[in-house]
Amino acid sequence: METVEKKVNRTFICKLASSKRKDDLVWNTIDAWQEMADWFSDQAMSFQPSQWSNSRSNLVTKTLKRGFPDDNGIMAAHALQAGFKVMEAYDSWNSNGGPSDSHPSGQFGDASYMRFRGDHYELTANESGYGVKLKLRPYNHEWFRIDGGEHQNEYLARILDEDDPMAYGSAELHRQADGSLFLHISTKEKVPIVTPELDEIEHVVGVDLGERTIYAAGAISPLDGGWSEVSKEQPAIEPGREFRHHRDRLTDKRSQLQAAGDLQGVKACEDEHARYTDQVTHQASRAVIEYAEQFTPCVIVLEDLTDYRETARDPVHEWPFHQLKENIRYKANERGIPVAGIDPAGTSTTCHQCGTIDKAFRDRNDFECENCGLEYHADANAAFNIAKLWVLRSQHDDVSGINDCSMWI
Repeated sequence: METVEKKVNRTFICKLASSKRKDDLVWNTIDAWQEMADWFSDQAMSFQPSQWSNSRSNLVTKTLKRGFPDDNGIMAAHALQAGFKVMEAYDSWNSNGGPSDSHPSGQFGDASYMRFRGDHYELTANESGYGVKLKLRPYNHEWFRIDGGEHQNEYLARILDEDDPMAYGSAELHRQADGSLFLHISTKEKVPIVTPELDEIEHVVGVDLGERTIYAAGAISPLDGGWSEVSKEQPAIEPGREFRHHRDRLTDKRSQLQAAGDLQGVKACEDEHARYTDQVTHQASRAVIEYAEQFTPCVIVLEDLTDYRETARDPVHEWPFHQLKENIRYKANERGIPVAGIDPAGTSTTCHQCGTIDKAFRDRNDFECENCGLEYHADANAAFNIAKLWVLRSQHDDVSGINDCSMWI
Protein backbone atom coordinates (compact mmCIF):
# COMPACT_ATOMS: atom_id res chain seq x y z
CA MET A 1 0.00 0.00 0.00
CA GLU A 2 1.05 3.60 -0.65
CA THR A 3 0.09 6.58 1.50
CA VAL A 4 -0.09 10.19 0.31
CA GLU A 5 -1.28 13.32 2.13
CA LYS A 6 -4.04 15.73 1.14
CA LYS A 7 -4.97 19.03 2.80
CA VAL A 8 -8.52 19.07 4.22
CA ASN A 9 -10.48 22.08 5.58
CA ARG A 10 -13.57 21.70 7.78
CA THR A 11 -15.76 23.83 10.06
CA PHE A 12 -17.50 22.84 13.28
CA ILE A 13 -19.88 24.83 15.49
CA CYS A 14 -19.73 25.34 19.27
CA LYS A 15 -22.28 26.98 21.55
CA LEU A 16 -20.81 29.48 24.06
CA ALA A 17 -22.05 30.06 27.60
CA SER A 18 -22.25 33.77 28.33
CA SER A 19 -23.54 36.43 30.72
CA LYS A 20 -25.36 39.76 30.44
CA ARG A 21 -22.11 41.72 30.59
CA LYS A 22 -20.42 39.57 27.98
CA ASP A 23 -23.51 39.61 25.77
CA ASP A 24 -23.57 43.41 25.74
CA LEU A 25 -19.90 43.53 24.77
CA VAL A 26 -20.33 40.90 22.05
CA TRP A 27 -23.44 42.49 20.57
CA ASN A 28 -21.87 45.96 20.46
CA THR A 29 -18.74 44.57 18.82
CA ILE A 30 -20.70 42.58 16.23
CA ASP A 31 -22.87 45.62 15.42
CA ALA A 32 -19.76 47.77 14.94
CA TRP A 33 -18.16 45.07 12.75
CA GLN A 34 -21.30 44.77 10.64
CA GLU A 35 -21.50 48.54 10.25
CA MET A 36 -17.98 48.55 8.84
CA ALA A 37 -18.68 45.59 6.56
CA ASP A 38 -21.89 47.20 5.29
CA TRP A 39 -20.13 50.49 4.52
CA PHE A 40 -17.20 48.71 2.88
CA SER A 41 -19.60 46.68 0.74
CA ASP A 42 -20.91 49.90 -0.81
CA GLN A 43 -17.36 50.99 -1.60
CA ALA A 44 -16.42 47.58 -3.01
CA MET A 45 -19.08 47.92 -5.71
CA SER A 46 -16.72 50.30 -7.52
CA PHE A 47 -13.71 47.97 -7.33
CA GLN A 48 -12.49 45.96 -10.29
CA PRO A 49 -13.15 42.17 -10.18
CA SER A 50 -9.39 41.58 -10.04
CA GLN A 51 -9.32 43.52 -6.76
CA TRP A 52 -12.04 41.31 -5.26
CA SER A 53 -10.11 38.14 -6.10
CA ASN A 54 -6.74 39.50 -4.94
CA SER A 55 -7.58 41.21 -1.65
CA ARG A 56 -4.68 43.20 -0.24
CA SER A 57 -4.57 44.60 3.26
CA ASN A 58 -3.35 48.02 2.14
CA LEU A 59 -6.40 48.52 -0.14
CA VAL A 60 -8.82 47.35 2.55
CA THR A 61 -7.17 49.43 5.27
CA LYS A 62 -6.99 52.57 3.14
CA THR A 63 -10.65 52.25 2.15
CA LEU A 64 -11.87 51.65 5.70
CA LYS A 65 -9.87 54.59 7.03
CA ARG A 66 -11.90 56.93 4.83
CA GLY A 67 -15.13 55.94 6.52
CA PHE A 68 -13.83 54.98 9.98
CA PRO A 69 -10.72 56.99 10.86
CA ASP A 70 -10.94 55.69 14.46
CA ASP A 71 -11.60 52.04 13.48
CA ASN A 72 -15.15 52.35 14.86
CA GLY A 73 -13.89 51.39 18.30
CA ILE A 74 -12.91 47.82 17.37
CA MET A 75 -9.53 46.25 16.78
CA ALA A 76 -7.81 47.11 13.52
CA ALA A 77 -7.42 43.38 12.83
CA HIS A 78 -11.20 42.91 13.10
CA ALA A 79 -11.77 45.84 10.76
CA LEU A 80 -9.45 44.20 8.24
CA GLN A 81 -11.41 40.94 8.52
CA ALA A 82 -14.64 42.86 7.78
CA GLY A 83 -13.11 44.15 4.56
CA PHE A 84 -11.72 40.76 3.58
CA LYS A 85 -15.10 39.11 4.20
CA VAL A 86 -16.75 41.58 1.83
CA MET A 87 -14.10 41.05 -0.84
CA GLU A 88 -14.53 37.27 -0.63
CA ALA A 89 -18.31 37.65 -0.98
CA TYR A 90 -17.94 39.86 -4.05
CA ASP A 91 -15.41 37.49 -5.62
CA SER A 92 -17.71 34.51 -5.06
CA TRP A 93 -20.70 36.47 -6.39
CA ASN A 94 -18.72 37.48 -9.47
CA SER A 95 -17.51 33.90 -10.04
CA ASN A 96 -21.15 32.74 -10.10
CA GLY A 97 -22.00 35.23 -12.84
CA GLY A 98 -23.14 38.09 -10.62
CA PRO A 99 -26.82 37.01 -10.33
CA SER A 100 -29.04 39.96 -9.48
CA ASP A 101 -31.01 38.00 -6.88
CA SER A 102 -27.98 37.35 -4.67
CA HIS A 103 -26.03 40.61 -4.58
CA PRO A 104 -23.42 40.26 -1.83
CA SER A 105 -24.12 43.71 -0.38
CA GLY A 106 -27.25 42.20 1.20
CA GLN A 107 -25.13 39.95 3.41
CA PHE A 108 -23.85 42.79 5.55
CA GLY A 109 -25.28 45.33 7.96
CA ASP A 110 -28.34 43.34 9.05
CA ALA A 111 -26.42 40.13 9.81
CA SER A 112 -25.33 39.12 13.31
CA TYR A 113 -21.81 37.74 13.09
CA MET A 114 -18.17 38.78 12.94
CA ARG A 115 -15.00 37.00 11.91
CA PHE A 116 -11.86 36.44 13.98
CA ARG A 117 -8.39 35.81 12.67
CA GLY A 118 -6.84 32.58 13.97
CA ASP A 119 -4.46 34.39 16.33
CA HIS A 120 -7.23 36.52 17.87
CA TYR A 121 -8.93 33.74 19.74
CA GLU A 122 -7.54 30.95 21.89
CA LEU A 123 -9.05 27.57 22.67
CA THR A 124 -8.41 26.23 26.17
CA ALA A 125 -9.14 23.15 28.28
CA ASN A 126 -9.48 22.59 32.02
CA GLU A 127 -10.99 20.02 34.38
CA SER A 128 -14.56 21.16 33.63
CA GLY A 129 -14.27 21.12 29.85
CA TYR A 130 -13.33 23.49 27.05
CA GLY A 131 -13.41 27.25 26.62
CA VAL A 132 -12.33 30.01 24.29
CA LYS A 133 -10.71 33.39 24.89
CA LEU A 134 -11.92 36.00 22.36
CA LYS A 135 -10.07 39.23 21.66
CA LEU A 136 -13.14 41.40 21.18
CA ARG A 137 -11.88 44.93 21.71
CA PRO A 138 -8.40 46.37 22.14
CA TYR A 139 -7.02 45.19 25.51
CA ASN A 140 -10.27 43.35 26.24
CA HIS A 141 -10.06 39.55 26.05
CA GLU A 142 -13.11 37.64 27.27
CA TRP A 143 -13.26 33.95 28.19
CA PHE A 144 -16.35 31.86 27.32
CA ARG A 145 -17.12 28.30 28.34
CA ILE A 146 -17.95 26.01 25.40
CA ASP A 147 -21.14 23.96 25.73
CA GLY A 148 -20.00 21.15 23.48
CA GLY A 149 -21.34 17.71 22.77
CA GLU A 150 -19.43 14.61 21.78
CA HIS A 151 -18.82 15.85 18.24
CA GLN A 152 -17.46 19.25 19.30
CA ASN A 153 -15.34 17.77 22.09
CA GLU A 154 -13.77 15.34 19.63
CA TYR A 155 -12.61 18.24 17.45
CA LEU A 156 -11.47 20.35 20.42
CA ALA A 157 -9.44 17.49 21.89
CA ARG A 158 -7.69 16.98 18.57
CA ILE A 159 -6.94 20.68 18.12
CA LEU A 160 -5.38 20.98 21.58
CA ASP A 161 -3.36 17.78 21.21
CA GLU A 162 0.15 18.86 20.26
CA ASP A 163 0.77 15.53 18.53
CA ASP A 164 -2.36 15.78 16.35
CA PRO A 165 -1.99 17.35 12.88
CA MET A 166 -5.29 19.25 13.10
CA ALA A 167 -4.97 23.03 13.59
CA TYR A 168 -7.56 25.79 13.76
CA GLY A 169 -7.75 28.89 11.57
CA SER A 170 -10.25 31.73 11.39
CA ALA A 171 -13.59 31.66 13.20
CA GLU A 172 -16.94 33.42 13.02
CA LEU A 173 -18.91 34.45 16.12
CA HIS A 174 -22.67 34.31 15.46
CA ARG A 175 -25.39 35.85 17.60
CA GLN A 176 -28.83 34.22 17.30
CA ALA A 177 -32.16 36.03 17.50
CA ASP A 178 -32.66 34.62 21.02
CA GLY A 179 -29.25 35.96 22.10
CA SER A 180 -27.39 32.64 21.96
CA LEU A 181 -23.77 32.74 20.83
CA PHE A 182 -22.13 30.20 18.53
CA LEU A 183 -18.54 30.04 17.36
CA HIS A 184 -17.92 28.55 13.88
CA ILE A 185 -14.33 27.29 13.95
CA SER A 186 -12.46 26.39 10.78
CA THR A 187 -9.87 23.62 10.93
CA LYS A 188 -7.20 22.35 8.60
CA GLU A 189 -5.00 19.29 8.50
CA LYS A 190 -3.15 16.98 6.17
CA VAL A 191 -5.04 13.71 5.93
CA PRO A 192 -3.19 10.51 4.98
CA ILE A 193 -4.81 8.83 1.99
CA VAL A 194 -4.13 5.11 1.69
CA THR A 195 -3.99 3.83 -1.90
CA PRO A 196 -3.87 0.01 -2.12
CA GLU A 197 -3.91 -2.14 -5.22
CA LEU A 198 -7.07 -4.07 -6.06
CA ASP A 199 -5.51 -7.44 -5.18
CA GLU A 200 -4.84 -6.15 -1.65
CA ILE A 201 -8.54 -5.53 -0.98
CA GLU A 202 -10.77 -8.21 0.52
CA HIS A 203 -14.03 -6.21 0.57
CA VAL A 204 -15.51 -3.24 -1.27
CA VAL A 205 -18.04 -1.18 0.71
CA GLY A 206 -20.46 0.76 -1.49
CA VAL A 207 -22.27 3.71 0.12
CA ASP A 208 -25.41 5.33 -1.27
CA LEU A 209 -26.30 8.78 0.13
CA GLY A 210 -29.65 10.52 -0.04
CA GLU A 211 -32.45 12.40 1.68
CA ARG A 212 -34.96 9.57 2.00
CA THR A 213 -32.19 7.36 3.40
CA ILE A 214 -29.19 9.20 4.85
CA TYR A 215 -26.90 6.34 3.97
CA ALA A 216 -27.07 2.73 2.90
CA ALA A 217 -23.82 0.76 3.02
CA GLY A 218 -23.25 -2.70 1.60
CA ALA A 219 -20.05 -4.80 1.45
CA ILE A 220 -19.10 -7.31 -1.24
CA SER A 221 -16.16 -9.72 -1.42
CA PRO A 222 -14.88 -11.99 -4.23
CA LEU A 223 -15.73 -15.67 -4.39
CA ASP A 224 -13.23 -18.33 -5.41
CA GLY A 225 -13.52 -17.30 -9.05
CA GLY A 226 -12.43 -13.72 -8.34
CA TRP A 227 -14.28 -10.42 -8.49
CA SER A 228 -16.49 -11.56 -11.36
CA GLU A 229 -18.49 -13.45 -8.71
CA VAL A 230 -19.04 -11.81 -5.32
CA SER A 231 -20.79 -12.49 -2.06
CA LYS A 232 -22.59 -9.76 -0.12
CA GLU A 233 -22.87 -8.85 3.56
CA GLN A 234 -25.90 -7.58 5.48
CA PRO A 235 -26.24 -3.85 4.61
CA ALA A 236 -26.45 -0.95 7.07
CA ILE A 237 -29.28 1.56 6.54
CA GLU A 238 -30.10 4.89 8.25
CA PRO A 239 -33.50 6.50 7.41
CA GLY A 240 -33.60 10.24 6.72
CA ARG A 241 -37.13 10.86 8.00
CA GLU A 242 -36.07 12.88 11.04
CA PHE A 243 -33.71 15.09 9.06
CA ARG A 244 -36.36 15.82 6.42
CA HIS A 245 -38.88 16.71 9.13
CA HIS A 246 -36.36 19.10 10.70
CA ARG A 247 -35.54 20.65 7.32
CA ASP A 248 -39.21 21.11 6.38
CA ARG A 249 -39.98 22.71 9.74
CA LEU A 250 -37.16 25.20 9.22
CA THR A 251 -38.32 25.88 5.66
CA ASP A 252 -41.78 26.88 6.87
CA LYS A 253 -40.35 28.93 9.71
CA ARG A 254 -37.90 30.73 7.46
CA SER A 255 -40.63 31.55 4.92
CA GLN A 256 -42.68 33.18 7.66
CA LEU A 257 -39.68 35.17 8.89
CA GLN A 258 -38.83 36.29 5.35
CA ALA A 259 -42.41 37.48 4.84
CA ALA A 260 -42.14 39.45 8.09
CA GLY A 261 -38.79 40.96 7.03
CA ASP A 262 -36.95 39.40 9.99
CA LEU A 263 -33.48 38.92 8.49
CA GLN A 264 -31.92 37.97 11.83
CA GLY A 265 -34.52 35.26 12.28
CA VAL A 266 -33.80 33.93 8.80
CA LYS A 267 -30.09 33.77 9.59
CA ALA A 268 -30.87 32.02 12.90
CA CYS A 269 -32.81 29.35 10.97
CA GLU A 270 -29.86 28.77 8.67
CA ASP A 271 -27.48 28.50 11.63
CA GLU A 272 -29.80 26.06 13.42
CA HIS A 273 -29.89 23.93 10.29
CA ALA A 274 -26.08 24.06 10.03
CA ARG A 275 -25.64 22.88 13.64
CA TYR A 276 -28.11 20.03 13.24
CA THR A 277 -26.54 19.02 9.92
CA ASP A 278 -23.13 19.01 11.57
CA GLN A 279 -24.42 16.60 14.22
CA VAL A 280 -26.19 14.31 11.73
CA THR A 281 -23.23 14.05 9.36
CA HIS A 282 -20.89 13.31 12.27
CA GLN A 283 -23.07 10.47 13.53
CA ALA A 284 -23.73 9.08 10.05
CA SER A 285 -20.08 9.12 9.00
CA ARG A 286 -19.03 7.38 12.20
CA ALA A 287 -21.63 4.66 11.62
CA VAL A 288 -20.41 4.10 8.05
CA ILE A 289 -16.82 3.75 9.26
CA GLU A 290 -17.82 1.31 12.02
CA TYR A 291 -19.63 -0.78 9.41
CA ALA A 292 -16.61 -0.74 7.05
CA GLU A 293 -14.16 -1.64 9.82
CA GLN A 294 -15.76 -5.09 10.04
CA PHE A 295 -14.46 -5.85 6.55
CA THR A 296 -10.91 -4.49 6.46
CA PRO A 297 -8.80 -4.55 4.39
CA CYS A 298 -11.43 -2.79 2.31
CA VAL A 299 -12.12 0.30 0.25
CA ILE A 300 -15.13 2.57 0.75
CA VAL A 301 -16.73 3.73 -2.50
CA LEU A 302 -18.90 6.85 -2.46
CA GLU A 303 -21.06 8.27 -5.20
CA ASP A 304 -19.87 11.49 -6.82
CA LEU A 305 -22.80 13.92 -6.53
CA THR A 306 -21.01 17.09 -7.63
CA ASP A 307 -23.72 18.01 -10.15
CA TYR A 308 -26.41 17.90 -7.46
CA ARG A 309 -24.42 20.14 -5.18
CA GLU A 310 -23.72 22.67 -7.91
CA THR A 311 -27.42 23.02 -8.74
CA ALA A 312 -28.70 23.14 -5.14
CA ARG A 313 -28.91 26.87 -4.36
CA ASP A 314 -30.94 26.85 -1.15
CA PRO A 315 -28.77 26.02 1.90
CA VAL A 316 -31.78 24.86 3.96
CA HIS A 317 -32.97 22.45 1.24
CA GLU A 318 -29.52 21.22 0.26
CA TRP A 319 -28.70 17.79 1.63
CA PRO A 320 -25.07 17.98 2.82
CA PHE A 321 -23.54 15.39 0.47
CA HIS A 322 -20.15 17.09 0.44
CA GLN A 323 -19.97 17.47 4.22
CA LEU A 324 -20.94 13.83 4.79
CA LYS A 325 -18.40 12.63 2.22
CA GLU A 326 -15.66 14.73 3.80
CA ASN A 327 -16.44 13.32 7.25
CA ILE A 328 -16.40 9.75 5.93
CA ARG A 329 -13.17 10.33 4.08
CA TYR A 330 -11.11 11.80 6.90
CA LYS A 331 -12.40 9.33 9.50
CA ALA A 332 -11.74 6.41 7.15
CA ASN A 333 -8.21 7.49 6.35
CA GLU A 334 -7.46 7.95 10.04
CA ARG A 335 -8.16 4.24 10.35
CA GLY A 336 -6.20 3.29 7.24
CA ILE A 337 -9.26 2.73 5.04
CA PRO A 338 -9.04 4.22 1.52
CA VAL A 339 -12.02 6.04 0.02
CA ALA A 340 -12.83 6.34 -3.69
CA GLY A 341 -15.67 7.82 -5.72
CA ILE A 342 -17.51 6.97 -8.92
CA ASP A 343 -20.31 8.33 -11.06
CA PRO A 344 -23.40 6.54 -9.65
CA ALA A 345 -25.44 6.72 -12.88
CA GLY A 346 -27.71 3.67 -13.18
CA THR A 347 -26.98 2.27 -9.72
CA SER A 348 -30.47 3.03 -8.39
CA THR A 349 -32.32 1.36 -11.28
CA THR A 350 -30.17 -1.76 -11.70
CA CYS A 351 -30.80 -5.06 -9.94
CA HIS A 352 -27.62 -5.94 -8.07
CA GLN A 353 -28.46 -9.65 -8.26
CA CYS A 354 -29.06 -10.16 -12.01
CA GLY A 355 -28.00 -6.83 -13.53
CA THR A 356 -31.33 -6.03 -15.21
CA ILE A 357 -31.97 -2.29 -15.59
CA ASP A 358 -35.46 -0.81 -15.39
CA LYS A 359 -36.65 2.42 -13.75
CA ALA A 360 -39.97 0.76 -12.99
CA PHE A 361 -38.26 -1.60 -10.53
CA ARG A 362 -37.82 1.19 -7.99
CA ASP A 363 -40.65 2.71 -5.97
CA ARG A 364 -39.26 5.04 -3.29
CA ASN A 365 -37.60 2.75 -0.71
CA ASP A 366 -38.63 -0.46 -2.44
CA PHE A 367 -36.85 -2.26 -5.27
CA GLU A 368 -38.48 -5.26 -6.95
CA CYS A 369 -36.83 -6.91 -9.96
CA GLU A 370 -39.35 -8.47 -12.33
CA ASN A 371 -36.60 -10.50 -14.00
CA CYS A 372 -35.15 -12.47 -11.07
CA GLY A 373 -37.71 -11.66 -8.35
CA LEU A 374 -35.32 -9.82 -6.01
CA GLU A 375 -37.13 -7.68 -3.41
CA TYR A 376 -34.79 -5.35 -1.57
CA HIS A 377 -34.37 -1.94 0.04
CA ALA A 378 -33.81 0.38 -2.91
CA ASP A 379 -30.87 2.29 -1.44
CA ALA A 380 -29.13 -0.87 -0.20
CA ASN A 381 -29.51 -2.26 -3.70
CA ALA A 382 -27.83 0.91 -5.02
CA ALA A 383 -25.01 0.57 -2.47
CA PHE A 384 -24.16 -2.93 -3.71
CA ASN A 385 -24.25 -1.66 -7.29
CA ILE A 386 -21.84 1.16 -6.40
CA ALA A 387 -19.41 -1.38 -4.97
CA LYS A 388 -19.71 -3.69 -7.98
CA LEU A 389 -19.39 -0.83 -10.47
CA TRP A 390 -16.17 0.36 -8.86
CA VAL A 391 -14.66 -3.14 -9.10
CA LEU A 392 -15.73 -3.45 -12.74
CA ARG A 393 -14.23 -0.09 -13.70
CA SER A 394 -11.01 -0.78 -11.82
CA GLN A 395 -10.57 -4.14 -13.55
CA HIS A 396 -11.26 -2.78 -17.02
CA ASP A 397 -9.14 0.36 -16.59
CA ASP A 398 -12.11 2.66 -17.09
CA VAL A 399 -10.31 4.69 -14.48
CA SER A 400 -6.56 4.93 -14.21
CA GLY A 401 -6.55 2.92 -11.00
CA ILE A 402 -7.36 3.57 -7.37
CA ASN A 403 -4.13 5.52 -6.99
CA ASP A 404 -5.59 8.19 -9.30
CA CYS A 405 -6.36 11.23 -7.13
CA SER A 406 -9.25 12.18 -9.43
CA MET A 407 -11.18 9.28 -7.89
CA TRP A 408 -10.85 10.65 -4.37
CA ILE A 409 -13.73 12.92 -3.38
